[in-house]
Amino acid sequence: LISKCKVKVCYVGDTPNRNRSIITEDTAKIIAKSLPGSPIVGYYNEEKGDFEEHNRYFTFKNGKLQMKTNTRPYGFVDLNAKVWFAKYLDDDGVEREYLVTEGWLWTKQYSDCQRVVEGKGNNQSMELDEETLDAR
Repeated sequence: LISKCKVKVCYVGDTPNRNRSIITEDTAKIIAKSLPGSPIVGYYNEEKGDFEEHNRYFTFKNGKLQMKTNTRPYGFVDLNAKVWFAKYLDDDGVEREYLVTEGWLWTKQYSDCQRVVEGKGNNQSMELDEETLDAR
């Protein structure tokens, strides 16, 4: 029903991540403590047959503009998951050090996420919580 996967949470260092945040190794160690029990979410675009970024859309309700998300949970990070740092060569040819953990995907329930387990791309990304973000 479920399949184990490796999650590259974010890369660490002095250069910005794809979401333009800079996450030092010390900060990543703090982030690592919050990973156990976290959901693994995504948006699967059926037309493209691939996962995309965290998709959001806007709607009007009661005369107010609201931002909604159409991601869904596809799995979770185990409460006892290992967390470590490892270097990977990215598609752009640059080697980066990542914060990595183990996750579980509901591949029986969502066959779309089997492609992640098989290593067919689908980089993960980390949601930053604006309410707990300290940008000092």
